[in-house]
Amino acid sequence: MVVHEHLVQSSLDLMMYDNAVFYAERLFAAEPLLKNLHLLATTHVRSHDIGAALRVLQHHFPFNEFHGDGGAPPGEADAAYLPKLSYLYGVCLAKTDRWQEAEVVLKYVQGGTGAEASAAEYWMGEIFKRTNRESAALGKYGAALRLSPFNWAAAARFAELNHPPSHSSDDRRAAKANAEAVSALFADDAADHWSRELGLSISHAAPPPPHPADQTVPGGSPASLAPPDVSPISSAATTDGPAAAFTPAPGSTLRPGNAATRPRPSPGSEWAPRPAPGAFFDAPMSAPPGKVREECARLLTLLRGIFQVARKGAEYDAAGVVQRLQELPLAQRKSAYLQSLLAKAYYDEGRHAEAVQVFESIRRGDPHRLDPNFMLYSSCLWQLQCCKKLAHLAQEMVQVDKLSLVTQVVMGNTHSIVGEHEAAIQLFSRGYAIDKHNPYASTLKGMEHLVLDELDDARQAFRTSLRVDSRHYPAWHGLGSVAAKQEKWHDAVVYFRMASTINPNPPLLLAYAGALMEEGQKGSLQSALTAIEKVLRKCPGHELARLKLGEVYLKDGRLQEARHVALKLHEIAPRESKVNLLLARVSRKLGDRKAALQHCTNALGLDPKDTPAVTYEMERAREGAVDSDDDDDDAP
Repeated sequence: MVVHEHLVQSSLDLMMYDNAVFYAERLFAAEPLLKNLHLLATTHVRSHDIGAALRVLQHHFPFNEFHGDGGAPPGEADAAYLPKLSYLYGVCLAKTDRWQEAEVVLKYVQGGTGAEASAAEYWMGEIFKRTNRESAALGKYGAALRLSPFNWAAAARFAELNHPPSHSSDDRRAAKANAEAVSALFADDAADHWSRELGLSISHAAPPPPHPADQTVPGGSPASLAPPDVSPISSAATTDGPAAAFTPAPGSTLRPGNAATRPRPSPGSEWAPRPAPGAFFDAPMSAPPGKVREECARLLTLLRGIFQVARKGAEYDAAGVVQRLQELPLAQRKSAYLQSLLAKAYYDEGRHAEAVQVFESIRRGDPHRLDPNFMLYSSCLWQLQCCKKLAHLAQEMVQVDKLSLVTQVVMGNTHSIVGEHEAAIQLFSRGYAIDKHNPYASTLKGMEHLVLDELDDARQAFRTSLRVDSRHYPAWHGLGSVAAKQEKWHDAVVYFRMASTINPNPPLLLAYAGALMEEGQKGSLQSALTAIEKVLRKCPGHELARLKLGEVYLKDGRLQEARHVALKLHEIAPRESKVNLLLARVSRKLGDRKAALQHCTNALGLDPKDTPAVTYEMERAREGAVDSDDDDDDAP
């Protein structure tokens, strides 16, 4: 059924999916074979109708019990499609979130070699990841890379999940060893092996189906399959005379003559039969082995460099990302994909202004790009309070794809920044419904509920995000914020510690330190001091960290050190309310009543939110209270 297969493949190439499904159904009805069942299901998948593919495959599962035409079991050639069908069925189940069934089906595919086996291992890794078995998922992604280092999706997932479960030296060494083992797969000396593998795939590639003009009818003449650019009239013959005269159209390059005697179209022409679908490298390649080896070596080197960039990004190390990017070729370094990884690294460290600069560069180079990290771009603009830029970005995303997750999140942040929190919640809910495998929309929804003091709804949204990704640190921070609002300081410490363990960036560490100071347990101040010092080692000029440092010194009774820190801050930000309030408290406890009242006076009116605390401190100064007990715990 060469004509049927050709029509299916050409329809798929032309994105005429209804045609492809129609002819695939005709082919399977005429020849109910496993290979035709595979082709029919593939046409449904390619036409974005996974449900239809799933129903077709489910009806004939298990495939080893399939009986085709006349009730005969599949022949040897047709049985080769058993693992292909199991793989396709398993992927369709995974894409519809039927993880347990997908795991059972894909086990039939495991144990092979090459790119198809690598893809099967990758999908098993996806199943384990979605069902919160991260260690097993990491092993599967590693297995996929050992089978084919060109499986970049597995490499990216491996970099994302290869993190130590704790900060112990043994766990860090294990994670580093895993990363080095994967990097070795991209080594230059591996190019010979993988070029030979590609060469084997090339040499064993199935030959293309015979050209229609090469087929003969019983009389020995070529089959009467005319190319589509030949009118039926030109080849029509009567019983009592020759073929009708052929008249070329004006401007046509065709010449009179019998269609069967014309030069045959080349194999690359638009109507020539396409090869049957198969493995990633089944398409015939004409490059000489030496060139294949050279290109493999270059590609493996590039993949190794990009893997190191992704690894540093997963470790929340922006400096490492920048360093690794400098080792890549300029053209690759400037590509939107790698620049997006750099922008995300800046975002994860709380460097929003630098992230915005990189995102803007990406938008200038590719204004129609719909990058998942543009959700972070909109959050950076929200943090910097860039209302106009955020509104402009939302308009552009709507023009690109108004129904995408990215667009819903960008629009939600646009409403949030102007105080329309209910509208933002609806948009974030819609975004999560579009893609339930991405936790970011649910986390932002929780933040909006937190602003509205809807704490139960906020907690539920953050927990939903963590069910999707247990290492989604913004959701852990959100749970800590909910506990802090309820003054459950022990719970807040646990949640903030978890967030700062995953990503030790300054804002998360300072939130953790603040919760420790409020908790007041034995050893809490020392733990808070350690967290603050970690921030200052990374960002020596971080003003908020220095303010927290002064507050820790004050609570710990180290008044001279607290005064020194507060005076340094006052030189930098003399009109900051919290700095003047800290100076007032230190001065009062040192017995300098006049200075305490002066700093309280300076702090009044600078920030309305601090007015109750300033008023309370002023009353204490007037009373002349200099005790160093926990009198500050009663302050508003």
